[in-house]
Amino acid sequence: MNRRECITGAASFAIGAKLQHDNSTTSSLEVGQESSPKQLSFPSTVAGVRLVDSKIARDATQLGREAYPPYLFNHAVRTFLFGSLIGKKLRQRFDEEVLYLACILHDLGLTDRFEGELPFEIQGAEAAKTFLEQ
Repeated sequence: MNRRECITGAASFAIGAKLQHDNSTTSSLEVGQESSPKQLSFPSTVAGVRLVDSKIARDATQLGREAYPPYLFNHAVRTFLFGSLIGKKLRQRFDEEVLYLACILHDLGLTDRFEGELPFEIQGAEAAKTFLEQ
């Protein structure tokens, strides 16, 4: 696995821009002067892992971006990437969309938006359940 590709691809996905790679060790960020969420370009794969692009995955990504601080959103994306890589290495069969949704939504209970009286794991599970049912 190319660590640089994995990390820069995840960063690209997380910040909503496309990182261009050249043969040097640096990357440049391609962002239009008047970028809007609809204009952002995402990588289709990171470190050989296809990023899920279904409607519900895009909606979950948007929820994550709105609810999580950047470090926690990045953690959720990395969780999906590493989970996928490990699953593929172990030759496991899994539903990529289900794994993606679980990873992106798994820490909602840690956010101000979804905090409550219950432990964060329960708060987050309830928030994810409500999101998925809608």
